[in-house]
Amino acid sequence: MKFKIFFKAAFVGLILSVSGFAKAGLIIDIYDNGSGLTEIKLSGSDLALAGSQNITNGFWLNDISLLNIGTSASTFTILESLSFFTTTDGINTNLSDVYTSINSSCCAFGFRMADGVFSVSAGDIISLSGRLLVNKLFTDWKAGTYQYTSYSAYNDNSSRTFLRDGLTVNIGNVSQVPEPSTLAILALSLIGLASRRFKKRF
Repeated sequence: MKFKIFFKAAFVGLILSVSGFAKAGLIIDIYDNGSGLTEIKLSGSDLALAGSQNITNGFWLNDISLLNIGTSASTFTILESLSFFTTTDGINTNLSDVYTSINSSCCAFGFRMADGVFSVSAGDIISLSGRLLVNKLFTDWKAGTYQYTSYSAYNDNSSRTFLRDGLTVNIGNVSQVPEPSTLAILALSLIGLASRRFKKRF
C-alpha cells in the first residue's frame, strides 16, 4: 500500500515537472553561424497578461547590456519560415530589418516590421518561429542568457506587453533542451520499470 502511494505521488510530481518544462515562454537564440555572422532562431509561445493595441514597428527590448558595439539596421536572409504571430494579428516574414543600438533610450534590440503594426491584447497567445541570418558580426553581442517579463513598442517604452512565462534571449553556447514529450516518456518508462520491480519483490 505504501508503495502504491509512493508511485502515485511520484507520478503527480512528474506531471507537474513536465508541465513546468512546457512553460518555456518565448525564446530568441543568437549565435555565430560559423562564419562570424549572426544567426537568430525564434521559438516558443506565451500568453499576454496585459498588452497595448497596435504595438508599432515590431518587437523590441530596451537593454543595452545585450550589445558590445554598434548602431545598425541589419539586412537579413530568412533561413527558415519566419512568423511573429498573435491570436489578434499574425505577421509572417514581413520584417524590414533587425535593429540594434547602444545609444537608444527605448530600443536596444528589435525586429522592425515592414507593415508597421503588431497588435497585442491581454489574453492573446504570442508565438515566434523561424530562423534568419543577419549581416551583423556575432562579436557585436555580449554572450549570456537574459530574461525578460515584457517587451515594448518601438520608440515607446510605455507601450509594453507583459508575458506569463517571459522571454529568454540566449547569446552564444545555446544548449539543446529536450522536448517535454521526450522527458515525459523517459520518466514514465523509468517509473513503470521500477513499479514492476517492486511488485515482483513484494
